[in-house]
Amino acid sequence: APSSHFFQGSLLAYYTFNRGFVTDSLGEHAGVAYSNGNETDMLSTTVGRNGDDALEFNADSGDHVTLPWDLTDGVITGKKARSVSMWARIDDWEYSTLFQYGDDWDLGLFGLQTAGEGNVTITLGKNYNIVVQIGGYDSGGDGAEYGDENEGGTYGSEEDDWGSYDNGNGDGATDGGSYGDGNSSNSSAIGSTNSSALFRQRHRRASDESGIDFDDWHHYCLTYDGSELVFYFDGSYAMSTQVSLDTKTEFSASLGMSISSDSYLSGALDEVYFYSDAIDMGAVYVLYSSVTTAPTVSSAPSSHFFQGSLLAYYTFN
Repeated sequence: APSSHFFQGSLLAYYTFNRGFVTDSLGEHAGVAYSNGNETDMLSTTVGRNGDDALEFNADSGDHVTLPWDLTDGVITGKKARSVSMWARIDDWEYSTLFQYGDDWDLGLFGLQTAGEGNVTITLGKNYNIVVQIGGYDSGGDGAEYGDENEGGTYGSEEDDWGSYDNGNGDGATDGGSYGDGNSSNSSAIGSTNSSALFRQRHRRASDESGIDFDDWHHYCLTYDGSELVFYFDGSYAMSTQVSLDTKTEFSASLGMSISSDSYLSGALDEVYFYSDAIDMGAVYVLYSSVTTAPTVSSAPSSHFFQGSLLAYYTFN
């Protein structure tokens, strides 16, 4: 972990999960871990993206972490700006929760879940959710057939339920807001034409024609500035929409467990940050790029450097 924290001016809490403990590196918002319904000092660890400890979550055991109320209550609730950033390895994409807090009222919830491989659900309470479909350049999924990435395309087999968009806007947008950059080169948007206000937006990565290994570690960041909600995946912009949130204070933040449904995480979390402002794309990329793949450890050289004139060599093994 860095000796000084990234963007510390608005940093509320930072969790590295060293040795399985849920300790806030700022020393103010330590969490409580639970497994099999019991409070525990720590959860099991696994190897994180950078080779350090990461927190392992077993959905069958109900593993989760509860963070203190004062981390979120009145600080990053209501319409206040906030950012939550983390690395996650998702083993079961059917219905896993990364984090949530608030309450399950319309626009009263804030969190991230999954809804099938490559589908990340931004949970905003009740029927207000956004499904972001993340895939390689050629992957469709669920019978979807998309047009040019500069257009909304048409959601193939579910065309009756999902209207097509031009430039990320359309009739479905009137049910709960419109997409910010649905016409960008990286995304195409598909919105609901019914009253559920459930949106879908596909994040297309033209540089990744082979698709994405969804069983691997990936970086997720959700930001809100009081009017615009933005989701980033692996350090890149994925989608945005204008929305007036009213995140409630009933439930504090949970990691690995949904507060609105019986959903736990099968996988692992690492490098979790909470901020009291909406960090920008450059900051998100810094958080993403600062955690690199664990280095390959090689043995010491079998012959010593510059051995012709070497008098002594101490390794302190």
